[in-house]
Amino acid sequence: MSKLFVRQGFTPLFDVPVKIENSEEPLGTHVFTAMEFQNEGTAIRWTVVSIPDEFPRIEGATKGREAPVKQTALSVPSPDQANAVLNRIEIPQDTVERISKLLTPASSLIISDNGFSHETGKDTDFIVVTH
Repeated sequence: MSKLFVRQGFTPLFDVPVKIENSEEPLGTHVFTAMEFQNEGTAIRWTVVSIPDEFPRIEGATKGREAPVKQTALSVPSPDQANAVLNRIEIPQDTVERISKLLTPASSLIISDNGFSHETGKDTDFIVVTH
């Protein structure tokens, strides 16, 4: 089941089930951060950082050996891909309104296929698990 977990500071506030369109397709991991209020507080400017599914490998380098190093290209998801993922998530309207009252600059929204891990506890601000 897909869930939205809401925290303020280090305190869990509530969680709600959400529906994800095409749930069989991977989401990836994307961290959206609220930067500033705009239009007299009616809108928020966001930034997004997406975590690549796979990190580049360095080929030809071994410890103690000086060989030419070839690095594979890094495929980073674009902001358009992150926004498309966000648009696949259906959040109940009452939850959207409840969250809207809590938003401040520096609030973050993390979308990920990865669940909570042992690193995620009561005093965790946020963590993105990449493998």
